[in-house]
Amino acid sequence: MKLAKHKQLFLITAVTSAALALGTLLAGCGGSEAVAQAVVPAVVPVAPVVDIAVTQGTGPEDQILFSGGGPATRIWLIDSKYDKIVAAIDADGTDGRHIPTLKTAHQYTYPELHDNHSAVTNLAMDRIYGTVWGSYDEPSYAIEYDPKTFLETRRAPAGKGAHHSALSPDDKYLYVANQYEKFLSVIDVATFTKIKDIDLGAMVVYPTKTSYFWKTDANGVSRRIPIPTKYIFVTVTGEPPVNNFTKAPADVPATNAVAVIDIATNTLVKKIPIGQSIHSVNLTTDGKEAWVSGADVTVIDTETLTIKGKIPYASTHQNFSPDGKYGYLTSGGSLVKIDRATWAAVWKASDGGSAHVQVSNDGSRVYTQGTNTKRYPYLLGGRAVAGIQVFNAADGKLITEIPFNNGTHEMEIMPKSSLGLAAPVAPAPAPAASTPAPAASTPAPAASAPAPVIDGAALYVADCASCHGALASSNKMDATATAIQNAINAKTGGMGSLSSLTSAQIAAIAKALQM
Repeated sequence: MKLAKHKQLFLITAVTSAALALGTLLAGCGGSEAVAQAVVPAVVPVAPVVDIAVTQGTGPEDQILFSGGGPATRIWLIDSKYDKIVAAIDADGTDGRHIPTLKTAHQYTYPELHDNHSAVTNLAMDRIYGTVWGSYDEPSYAIEYDPKTFLETRRAPAGKGAHHSALSPDDKYLYVANQYEKFLSVIDVATFTKIKDIDLGAMVVYPTKTSYFWKTDANGVSRRIPIPTKYIFVTVTGEPPVNNFTKAPADVPATNAVAVIDIATNTLVKKIPIGQSIHSVNLTTDGKEAWVSGADVTVIDTETLTIKGKIPYASTHQNFSPDGKYGYLTSGGSLVKIDRATWAAVWKASDGGSAHVQVSNDGSRVYTQGTNTKRYPYLLGGRAVAGIQVFNAADGKLITEIPFNNGTHEMEIMPKSSLGLAAPVAPAPAPAASTPAPAASTPAPAASAPAPVIDGAALYVADCASCHGALASSNKMDATATAIQNAINAKTGGMGSLSSLTSAQIAAIAKALQM
């Protein structure tokens, strides 16, 4: 019976189609108008293309956000204007080894094999540094990449389980925290060789990543200014595991301290006990405080190396606004903005990430990293969907979210010019509506306006005082314009970040130093 019905339905359909087709043919040849109208479908108009800049494109113009890709073994590149992933760097390097990837998720601690957490850039913004661990039987590697080619340029062995890394303010040393070891590895950046392992006595987790802050001038040009500091601060916690299938001994008490490393000698100066579980530490933009994230935020005075107090907000990571007025904390899906002057919360967003935090070079946006099970209540490849959340720094409102496969981790910012791209060009002013008729007689041309006076003292305060002291007592008194330019060209002490200064501005600074 079913087969007979199917045949009957087929015949009805076939006959109907044939009749409609015949009607169309007859209509074209002077046939029935009623039959012709039965087969004319309605036309659905196509909506015009929407300019993406109208609905998106509101982020910082000249900025690429980098993010360590975690188990995806990538360093992701995001165009911050549109908040879109535009490229990725292979974080295993490009030496052709093709190390097999660990298939089982970590069980006891970060990082698992091929888990790229670190993404650090230098002051000149022409190199990126990451860390990756390929085998339990060999050390992790610090890898240097060229942001213009995305290719590995150099690598150096560190210790096992490289987690995070940090550059000294003068870019002379790269410090690598080895989470499956008890030492901090020191790499000489010039030769890219490991010169020392500093024994810290416990699992090494996180060195102070922020060694600079952004300064944007009146023309909208941003550059990095080194943070004045003599030390690298490093969190050390408990006994390291053997690998992520073998737990650390349970009977070994946790250290939970901040180790203070003298950058000049690369020696341990002091361990500051925190007294609770901790994770990360970062410097404020003025270099006067180190904030340590844990059950609350422990604030360390970097001059006396003592604890100033505690801010009662649990956090995993922290970062600061370019002007140094605010701190941002992440923990458990929350993002909190803290007033540095009062240590009081300005706002708290409950839709943030649970880990790393970065601030745009103009201070207008805050980026957090973590998973969001509310918007993505499922697993892909056995993992929760991770992403970067983008917030308005003024009011804490969520602007958008950028989802990734696997995890995302440490975030860094570079201008598009670091990737070999031209800087954005401001639109030309619109022409005048009409050109007035010339006057009957042309007056004598006015005397040319005098060249604007460049305030060398103000430039010194903005760009030099943080490293060389007040102008009146500067340690660079009587420096010539040639000497200053040579130091910038050689990137001495991080001065490569001042490469945007014109020769006239440098001359004005030198003149101020002669007075």
